[in-house]
Amino acid sequence: MTQALSNAASIGELAEVWKKLAAAARALVAEDVDPRDIAAIISGEVCALTARAARMAEIAMNVSAKKPEGLQFAVFVLGSGGRGESLLALDQDNAIIFEAPDEATAQAWLKAMATRMNAILDEIGVPLCKGGVMARNDTWRQSSASWRKQVSSWLSKSDPQDIMNADIFFDAVPVYGEAALAEDLRADAIAAASKTEAFLKLMSLSAATASPPLGWFGRFSTDETGRMDLKKGGIMPIFSAARVLALRYRIFARSTRERFAALRGNPTVPQRTLEALGEAHGILLAAILRQQLEDIENGIPPSNRVDSAILSALEKERLKWALEQVKSVGDVLGDPIA
Repeated sequence: MTQALSNAASIGELAEVWKKLAAAARALVAEDVDPRDIAAIISGEVCALTARAARMAEIAMNVSAKKPEGLQFAVFVLGSGGRGESLLALDQDNAIIFEAPDEATAQAWLKAMATRMNAILDEIGVPLCKGGVMARNDTWRQSSASWRKQVSSWLSKSDPQDIMNADIFFDAVPVYGEAALAEDLRADAIAAASKTEAFLKLMSLSAATASPPLGWFGRFSTDETGRMDLKKGGIMPIFSAARVLALRYRIFARSTRERFAALRGNPTVPQRTLEALGEAHGILLAAILRQQLEDIENGIPPSNRVDSAILSALEKERLKWALEQVKSVGDVLGDPIA
């Protein structure tokens, strides 16, 4: 699929390849592939698709307006795609960093190019981000110097939106252009965040106060449709905790599994809890992915909400165990209020 995406000569060809993603995921599930590996594969395709869309947009732009002289830029994917943990309920999370002798001219050209790139992705089947985290928007398309000021601003604030923006930024991975621009920015941002205790405490507090969808006697807490959000109360606290710990100890790995692996043997992190959270993360991803495939089969838009009725008795017990582990997120983070 990655090769086919790279070779696609038109938006139509890209769309045809992209349609095969759910079938590929279904085949991997049938072969009992670890859901974390499936998520990594899906994320790889998201990155490959974004790179191809960026290339198409740049070529199209050069026909109508030549790329400004001296402009260097990189497109990067943020959030779950950057972490390698995307499933099938996708939208866009991307940004651009650049350097240029004439910043104003570069901004105008890149805005048009990014708008075209975001439109291509939307047409293919990766919807526009409802939160606006896309390179066509000024906040997510900045020069190297402006990006560093932006990161400093995020680290000094306590607004939930600033925390969320910073969260997904730390998972960024470059997919097109001058990768070093994005990698150097991320390295500087991680170094700065590791020294900003107030920011780390706010991130820790956000992760540790999340509530898993479990009610009295370990029963699932569902909405009127019988579904529960396994992202908000399940995988999000876990990957958020992994991100906080990665920043605290300057771990450059992006995925939750790799971040946890890098923490093994760390005497300040309770190891049994760390291992349990890692296993819970895989169980929760598996439940979400299975539901998404079921919904796609039935013509229902995929989401992170799971219907407990489709689970076997064993699957329910495993899922309950996984959600119970979410309550121990605070144990690996320490006391975020202290």
